[in-house]
Amino acid sequence: MLTEAYLGPIPSIACGLVRIDPAWLSPERFAQYERAADGDPDLASQLYEWNARAASALFEIIHHFEVLLRNTVVRQLAADGQSPATVPGSPWVQGAKQIQEVESRLKRRSKAITAGRVYSGLSFGFWQTMFGTDYEELWRHFLQNVFRHSRADRTVIAAYLESLNQVRNLVAHHGSLIELDVAVEAQKIVRLVGWIDPNAAEWIKGIERVSEISRQRPIVPPRNVVVVPAADAWNLYNNLHQYAYVFQAGRSIKVVDHLAFY
Repeated sequence: MLTEAYLGPIPSIACGLVRIDPAWLSPERFAQYERAADGDPDLASQLYEWNARAASALFEIIHHFEVLLRNTVVRQLAADGQSPATVPGSPWVQGAKQIQEVESRLKRRSKAITAGRVYSGLSFGFWQTMFGTDYEELWRHFLQNVFRHSRADRTVIAAYLESLNQVRNLVAHHGSLIELDVAVEAQKIVRLVGWIDPNAAEWIKGIERVSEISRQRPIVPPRNVVVVPAADAWNLYNNLHQYAYVFQAGRSIKVVDHLAFY
């Protein structure tokens, strides 16, 4: 119950619940949810809240994967005898500027500079870059052992990591996930984890909340059609009755309910 001590505005009420005031966001940010909700502000509010829950659940498993990835990379390089002077393709040399930036931040905060603090202070992009073309030599000799439970080559791993980094940045900057199939994004993260450690993948499957939150989406996803080349896909679809299409590795897609061919 409101008392005389309450001096703020009374929030608008919808269906017995407090509705999000668009002024708390920005017209541009809230407008994308209103468009998805066909102009219904109450439904747009529900969609915005769902988006935040989905983002939180995604970031939880991204957190676990990121920690697993960097620790596995560090252990692998240490086990294989990598040192800061190793070339070609030493991440500690080529990434020296980013490492110096982390060390400078630690100094400003009067924190001791330790290897663990430096590793945890580096961006996900730092670790992702290790699987790019600049580190081909390092991949062949050492880093392919990071994903030892996968037969995927470096380009596939790199595509998955780039896609994940895009989703991570979207979540970190509180962007909209309403056009993404968040359940698929979670599956991709679990697959990456399993390629490093199958037991870790099973653990994440047991704790992840993305799948359930995906089913709680307050609106039916927009009907999307993916158009694919018929040369290979048509036989799979029409003759073998496999109603699926395999996208390139790591690709983020919208929720799709129809296939078309050209």
